[in-house]
Amino acid sequence: MRREPPRSDGREDLLIEVEVANFYPSIAVGFSMPVYEMTQSAVHVLVTHAFLRSLAELDLARSKIGVLADQP
Repeated sequence: MRREPPRSDGREDLLIEVEVANFYPSIAVGFSMPVYEMTQSAVHVLVTHAFLRSLAELDLARSKIGVLADQP
């Protein structure tokens, strides 16, 4: 996550990136990588994008660890 500079209206944006590492789907290994890329891979991307967009609509609780807190 990365906090962007405040906008003129006082709101702030967060940029969130998601990565899945060392994932080897069994459909790609056991069946076909092109089939995986045309089906499951596309579905995973759509679901992830929908989840990240839904974060913008949430009234998120204050962070308990303060990772994105303003620095002194």
